[in-house]
Amino acid sequence: MGRKAAIVVCLLSLALVGCGEASPQPAENTISDLDNTGEVEGGTNETEAGTGEPEEIILAVNDPSRFESVAEAFEERYSQYQITILSPGSSGDPSQFHQDIKAAVESGQGPDILDDSYVDALDYAQAGYIQPWGEIFDASEQEDFLPGILDTGRIEGILYGVPYMQFKGVLITTQSRIGSAEDWNQEQMMQLVENSGAERLASRLAGSAIIDNCALIDKTDNPYIDWQKGTCDFTGENFAKLLRFAREYGDPEYVVLNEVRCRRVRKGEDFAEQGLRCLEDMSLYDAVLDGETVYMGYPTGTGAKIIISTSMLFCNGASEKKAGATEFLRFLLSEEQQNQMIERMVADQYTDVTCSSVRIDTIEHCLELERQKNQEPTNIFYEINQIYYYRNGITEKQEQQFREIQFPEQGEYSYRDLYTDALSGYVWDILSEYMGGTLTEEEAAEQMQFRVESFFAELKTLKLQQ
Repeated sequence: MGRKAAIVVCLLSLALVGCGEASPQPAENTISDLDNTGEVEGGTNETEAGTGEPEEIILAVNDPSRFESVAEAFEERYSQYQITILSPGSSGDPSQFHQDIKAAVESGQGPDILDDSYVDALDYAQAGYIQPWGEIFDASEQEDFLPGILDTGRIEGILYGVPYMQFKGVLITTQSRIGSAEDWNQEQMMQLVENSGAERLASRLAGSAIIDNCALIDKTDNPYIDWQKGTCDFTGENFAKLLRFAREYGDPEYVVLNEVRCRRVRKGEDFAEQGLRCLEDMSLYDAVLDGETVYMGYPTGTGAKIIISTSMLFCNGASEKKAGATEFLRFLLSEEQQNQMIERMVADQYTDVTCSSVRIDTIEHCLELERQKNQEPTNIFYEINQIYYYRNGITEKQEQQFREIQFPEQGEYSYRDLYTDALSGYVWDILSEYMGGTLTEEEAAEQMQFRVESFFAELKTLKLQQ
């Protein structure tokens, strides 16, 4: 239809019209057959019910910039749909907007599609506030995505959340700090950090997040939780050591990324930097860290793993527009649209998410774009703590490191899924109180034991709305 998707800021009235007054009832599971370009095979562009008016699909998301161009392209291709995007915007009260959206959903109203910032997935699935998407992608299509990433949105094997972005959690440090180690367990990591004289493990990495990444997320090599049996043990000395380490070396302050960028690592104040925004960052890290850059996972049990987190979209349990919402979701995740999103980000130097696609082919496309960009002649110099470097291409070593992070082998990564995300929220207050000094080490361990046991007990009673 050629109209730019409407961006509506803090207008809850529009969110309320999205689903009407009905009680949460799953819509019929109608899924169009789209190819990799997002085209509907055998589809039509007829408008809703022959009225000539397009069907409005309403999204509530925290960051509309991820969806604006895709929504506009979707409308241009399929005139039977109109996409309206709700977001907190740059003014008003984001906290109140968040509360209003959740209240609307919990009263059987609200937008058709919600991002995960508005959804308590396990509770909402049980209450019927969100409905299953159905199997949006067949087996052959799933091969285009990172292995297992679509399963992160499943509850009891049923697809409720569909990931549209992913982020790799790694620690970036120097070879001289870890010696000859190619892997590490928790005891080895703690010893290396303590011996280094660093003040923090990494800037912007709170003590609670250290516990989260090292003790809660992994499901196959976790020294404290047996996810298969639903049991846990936080009473031993090993967890006590990890608690003390996290409180000593966690960063209680938030520091803007560009004010850090490995400078504290170079000075020795931080043992590591965290995260990897894009391939170009590798040149920066090599310059700041004198070519010694090493990328390490978070230690779980016997070794370290890359932590993969996702951003997801959910379908409102009361929405009667699931068919159209599903078509938009498949269009968003098509190879064509994912590649175009990456191209826009690289062109705009909006690089903090250029390697965040959930599709394998798009990550490869990102690699090629970054390679081309970094080989172009440029007179741009970057200054990091009086370190100047010229953007002069990507080395073979950097590309190999990039591939090892983006495509880790089985057993070298842990997904943060709907269950582990729920558990993190379940115990976050305990960890925050311990890090803040209001709980003793013994109290924190005892409360963690009780809370995680309670979490698994509640999982046994989980009953989904069908």
